Amino acid sequence: MYTHNAFNALAALLLGQLLLVGCGDDRDDDPSIAGQTELDAGDTTARDTSEQTDDSGEVQDTSMDDASIDAAPDTTPTPEQYTEPGPYGIGFQRHEMSYTPEGAQEPRTLRVVFWYPTTATDGELGQYADLLPREGVFLNAPVAVDEAAPVLVFTHGSSAIAEQSWFMAEFFATHGWIVVAMDHPGNTLFERDNGLGVGPFVELRPQDVVATIDYIDALPASEALSGLFSDARLVSGHSFGGYTALAVVGATYDVDNLDEACEALEPRSCDLIEEAAPRLRGGYGDPRLKAAIPMTPGGYLLFGEGLADVDVPVLLMTGARDTTLPEPEEGDPIWEALDGPDATRMVFLNAGHMTFSNLCEVVPNFAEDDGCGDSFLPPPDAHVIINAYSLAFARAHVLNDPQAMAWLQQGFLLDGEVEVFEK
Repeated sequence: MYTHNAFNALAALLLGQLLLVGCGDDRDDDPSIAGQTELDAGDTTARDTSEQTDDSGEVQDTSMDDASIDAAPDTTPTPEQYTEPGPYGIGFQRHEMSYTPEGAQEPRTLRVVFWYPTTATDGELGQYADLLPREGVFLNAPVAVDEAAPVLVFTHGSSAIAEQSWFMAEFFATHGWIVVAMDHPGNTLFERDNGLGVGPFVELRPQDVVATIDYIDALPASEALSGLFSDARLVSGHSFGGYTALAVVGATYDVDNLDEACEALEPRSCDLIEEAAPRLRGGYGDPRLKAAIPMTPGGYLLFGEGLADVDVPVLLMTGARDTTLPEPEEGDPIWEALDGPDATRMVFLNAGHMTFSNLCEVVPNFAEDDGCGDSFLPPPDAHVIINAYSLAFARAHVLNDPQAMAWLQQGFLLDGEVEVFEK
């Protein structure tokens, strides 16, 4: 199944721990963030004309001294190209939007958060889940780009929060991307199980993502991020969010066998899933999304062979020691069913389900048998690999960057911790 029962048990404990973590800056101890480029305090100006553009269209310094001006540039890929944060600081915004899902009678209101590049080095701290102050992340900071930037859409796991994998969101923002994530109301950390299970969210979650993309495209000119979302977009998600990511890039549902799927996955909400069948039949693929990075996804029985309808590049990440969504039940059959272009799978041999989020660092002794215990690859070490390959994959397949493709082909950082498979 793809529910996060562990998340439900975690809620009370996490609420007690969140503020404790926010008291200090853990960025210096996190290899996925270490090495953040320092910028001059108060400097919000564009860089000078001896520079070239990066992912966002913003410029980077390419000036050379006299000794090197005649030398050919060295384009040999190096590990550091994708392990270090980019040149920007991290801005953060909170929004709220409403829409009415297909099949619903009432509007649905989502909390939507953004990470984006800034040159600010101080200011009011952004608070994750409105509770956790995050050092080095500045609320409503000036936006450092004035041209459309590439976009990463993130969808959280069951009973989690929009910010659950901030290691990835922050990293992409430092490299000039705008990251947008939404809470999926009724399926978050702060909303207890109402007896309906995850059934309603099989159809609500993909619609939340599509509605959020509609929202960013319609931001009024009064909003600082208005007009800054380029057409270069991909989606990522963890667990139930991995299912959601696959749905919005075109996986279609095995509608004729939903009764079998719901009995195996969520028997208490079978009626809801079966009632949704006519709406699920059309799927939720959004052509505005150019690639997907699902991490430890579930939902194979809902899609079945419909996963072959995904026709954008997919980087599937799974953990060989995942006990929440075991590989034989989810990761392996999902991989076998994917049949689109440029499908790649990364299996983290010593990772569990929670390795792909920040929850292991937030709450001591959480999920020790599923990614957080001492016998697993430490999550911060895994995050370096996840960030590097996600960013390189995004640049290669969304921005058509040949240097990023060359970097991917080198196999940096794997060192026996990760196996990579391609179709």
